[in-house]
Amino acid sequence: MQLTYFAVTGNQFDIAIDGEGFLEVADEDGNLFYTRKGTLERDSQDYLSVDGKYRISSQIMVPKDMQSMNISDTGVVTGLIDGIGNVEFGKLDVVLIDSTKLEKSHNGLYAAEANQGLEVMENTSARLLQGYVELSNVDMTSELMEMVLAQSMYQANAKVFQVSDEMIDDINSMLKV
Repeated sequence: MQLTYFAVTGNQFDIAIDGEGFLEVADEDGNLFYTRKGTLERDSQDYLSVDGKYRISSQIMVPKDMQSMNISDTGVVTGLIDGIGNVEFGKLDVVLIDSTKLEKSHNGLYAAEANQGLEVMENTSARLLQGYVELSNVDMTSELMEMVLAQSMYQANAKVFQVSDEMIDDINSMLKV
């Protein structure tokens, strides 16, 4: 079972995915990438993006005069604009993909392996958590325990080889006599 940990940031542009799936983003050349990195921001043309250069593929534009933004757990993005009220800007979709067909690209992004047809479908069971970011899914305590166990096993194996070398030396010295 994979555990997912979240940290509260309070930033209205941060989202964490509670469940399986990825956000689909595109670079300026239209190449698609998939990420769980939820530190969103406006790009130079006010579209929601990851790192300011990978636009959310559903092309959600949020104007600079927006006073506050709300992202529902289903991904609907709304914002309060002075004099207008609440406006819906679009929807962030969490997509399901066979992760074995993805290869790590860079900076938390994954790309489809060459010649791999991807079946991409919306995951309606995943929930988005606004104002949170996903932390590493590594349980440090269990990882440290496994490392200590591996080190102990290595030391035990090294001792077995040392004793066997000593026994071979003893047998060789007895044969010389």
